[in-house]
Amino acid sequence: MQQSQLEPDDLVRYLDECLQCYGGKEYLEQFSWVDNLKKVGKPATIEELDTLLIKIIKSKKHDEISIVVPEVMSDEEIEYFSFTRAKQNTSYNIDKTIYFNAIDFLSFDIDRMKRDKLFAFDNQGSEVKSFSIYKCINLEVTHKRKNYMLFLGQWFEIEKKFSEYVEKELKFIPTHKNTFPDLIRKIDKATMKEKLESEGDYNERICKSRNYILMDRKLVKSSRTTTSIELCDIADVKNKILIHAKHRKGGSSGLSHLFAQASVASELILSDEEFRKAARIVIKENHGNAAMNLIPAKKIKSSEFEIVLLMLGCDNTKLLKDLPFFSKVNLMNTYTNLTQRGYKVTVASAK
Repeated sequence: MQQSQLEPDDLVRYLDECLQCYGGKEYLEQFSWVDNLKKVGKPATIEELDTLLIKIIKSKKHDEISIVVPEVMSDEEIEYFSFTRAKQNTSYNIDKTIYFNAIDFLSFDIDRMKRDKLFAFDNQGSEVKSFSIYKCINLEVTHKRKNYMLFLGQWFEIEKKFSEYVEKELKFIPTHKNTFPDLIRKIDKATMKEKLESEGDYNERICKSRNYILMDRKLVKSSRTTTSIELCDIADVKNKILIHAKHRKGGSSGLSHLFAQASVASELILSDEEFRKAARIVIKENHGNAAMNLIPAKKIKSSEFEIVLLMLGCDNTKLLKDLPFFSKVNLMNTYTNLTQRGYKVTVASAK
């Protein structure tokens, strides 16, 4: 019930419902890990952690820091990024070295960081949005024998055992046996800036070079979802490999979409016969009868399928290590949920 629809006599009942939701435990079914995070509210502790953040930046230990877009934004909406004091120095991915190299370390402090901006531009060079750098920083630190994380401009205390558990679980996630080619980089004649190959162009190129079928933007209807979804982005029909690909250029939001897409599509393949029928029709319309063998209409065995989570714009040697903490948790949960359903799940990257 929306507040605008409330009658005065309904207010008490509505507040009772709010209180019940607040004290409920339904979230534990899918988000039990949230209880391992505690928002830091003590001003003195926040000040100590902010001081530690500035110290890390001034010591130039920038490998420990990630800069990400603090909200969900589509790849089509954003083309380039830049920073305060280096606004003309744009990059297709968020290049944190541009920001750190432009800092005057002698006068740099937490207030200046909060004023500094990450700028996002569209493909016409127009500024779309800007964000405080402080809200864009992802950082995990140890302070007074406790683990903390800065995320969306807020410090959280992380249960040490949970942090260790996440890192341990990630080591069990296998890498796809085949490597993927790097993204193509070229100079945009209009802006004279380096432009990274789009997700759509990359998917098309891979399909042509490897005899895969393209399912990117080939939407399948399902009565169980509010909108039509993609079966996957790329598929190897012969080996029943479903590849979900996503750019990481904006940070964690793109990866969240990647993991969610893979989870939803994979679960519908198993549980929804109508979805499978609709998927087979889409496959036939775009790739012919033979390609329909990818998705059986009736009996289906999840063990026959491999789900590949392909992260575009990631360093192959640091694929899982460089992920923001929440992306690590999201990936761990996606891997666990899909493997429990019998799927083989692997990760891959393209630099």
